[in-house]
Amino acid sequence: MAGKYSDDQQSKTMGGRLGYIKRGQMPKSFDEAAFSMKPGQISGVVQTDYGYHIIQIEDHKDAATRTFDEVKDSIMEQMKNEMANPGLRNS
Repeated sequence: MAGKYSDDQQSKTMGGRLGYIKRGQMPKSFDEAAFSMKPGQISGVVQTDYGYHIIQIEDHKDAATRTFDEVKDSIMEQMKNEMANPGLRNS
């Protein structure tokens, strides 16, 4: 449906798929609907400041903390990029 009807061009090109989201990442009404559902369920119409949404949950992953060894390479890469481009920092 999103591919056909969405006004959001980025979402439209991805068929409405958002990938995995974290609680608190989306508007409150979207979060409440999405995190109260189980995989396979489809919501009713959910209204946010961004418009109207129909949410389908395809999968769920429990939150997990990654170890330092799992993230150290990406942290080093991010730090190198920030040092090389100080005007691009996300602070």
